[in-house]
Amino acid sequence: MTAALVLLGSMACQARSTADAVQTAVVVAQAAATQVTTALPDPQSVLPSLQFLLAGATLRITTTPTEAAKDQVTEVAIEGTVASGALTQLDPRARQAAAGAALLATAQYYPNATISLNLVDGSGVPLVKATKAPGGIPEFQ
Repeated sequence: MTAALVLLGSMACQARSTADAVQTAVVVAQAAATQVTTALPDPQSVLPSLQFLLAGATLRITTTPTEAAKDQVTEVAIEGTVASGALTQLDPRARQAAAGAALLATAQYYPNATISLNLVDGSGVPLVKATKAPGGIPEFQ
C-alpha cells in the first residue's frame, strides 16, 4: 500500500496540468481511504496518510467527542503546518485538490463528522482552509 501511495504521489508531482493533479489526487485519496478504513485501529494512525497527501505537513487532529468510536465522532479538526514549502509551490487548484483528497480520506474514517482543515506555511501564512460535512463535498474558503 505504501509503495502504491509513493508511486501515485510521484505521478502527482509530474502532473502536466491542474486537471491531471486533481485526477491524481482523487486516486490517491481513494487509496488512502482504503488504507484508513481497513487497517487503522487508532484515529492518530490516519496521520501518515494525511501527511503524505499534504506534502509532509506537521498535523494535529482533534476529535469531538474525545475518545468516541470513529462512527460517533461529530467533529474533526485538522490543523497543520507545511514547513517544507512543497504546497506553497503548487498552483492553488492543485493545493485544493490535495486538501480535498485529505478531507475525503479522513471522511472515510469518520463518516458522521464535519471535518475542518486549516493549513499554514512555516511562517503562519494561510495556505488552505476547507471543510467537509458528512455526505458532502469539500468546500474551500
